[in-house]
Amino acid sequence: MNESAISVENLTKTFGFVRAVDNVTFSVERGEILGLLGHNGAGKSTIIRCILGIKKPDSGAIAIRVDAKAKSNNSKIGYLPEERGLYKDARVHEPELLILDEPISGLDPVSQEGIIREVRALADAGTTILLSYLVTWQIIPIVLFVFSGYLLYFSCFAAVGATIEDAHSGTNFQTIIFMLPMLPLFCFGPVLVNPNGSVALLFSYIPFTSPLILPLRTALTNSIPLPQYLVSGAILAATCFLIMVVSGKIFRASILLYGRNVSFGDLVKGLGEGIRG
Repeated sequence: MNESAISVENLTKTFGFVRAVDNVTFSVERGEILGLLGHNGAGKSTIIRCILGIKKPDSGAIAIRVDAKAKSNNSKIGYLPEERGLYKDARVHEPELLILDEPISGLDPVSQEGIIREVRALADAGTTILLSYLVTWQIIPIVLFVFSGYLLYFSCFAAVGATIEDAHSGTNFQTIIFMLPMLPLFCFGPVLVNPNGSVALLFSYIPFTSPLILPLRTALTNSIPLPQYLVSGAILAATCFLIMVVSGKIFRASILLYGRNVSFGDLVKGLGEGIRG
């Protein structure tokens, strides 16, 4: 088994009464890209500086392993500190290990995409990369959208599954419901071409596509207005709640009323009675 390019075990660093890094352990395999995510003051830069020997940790162990033939590890390490920024024409000459401290911070979306391509190309060539990334407020709606999408699809599957006797008895409509998670994949093309176009905006508001399309647009542009998140999130939340309620009614009708899988006829009848009641 190959040794890790970077190994960090129980790293701790304090500044006065502030513990900037608290018992952190991780490793980076050769040719791997590993990101340190966190808000300002989370300790990302401190971890990097301890790894490079710029700061001395209070406790813990750090090991860097690059080309054994090199005269020193430092000759095969590339480092870009947070303070310098990064330009689209920047190049690092054949590093074994590349450490980038918030490399895309402050850059426009086009320059960010260029830097990301360069980093991936270096990783494909065998370079081990450790980078830090400042978590912004957009990460919160991305997580919520993905989780809501999971609940939405799961509720649809549960509801439709209660109306099917076996895997071979489903109708075309039921089959389409089971294929809903594939729908965003058919929308990727227009979104990739123009993340801020009208088509991408439309898919961001459709509840069965927004859980993947909006995070994709965020990754591509990092400049989606807050109102779009709020409107799309409200539509998704309302749809998710409605389908979860309907799903519960279907299961209750299936198990308590009929003692079997309900048909669509049973479902329509039960919902009609529920509305009249």
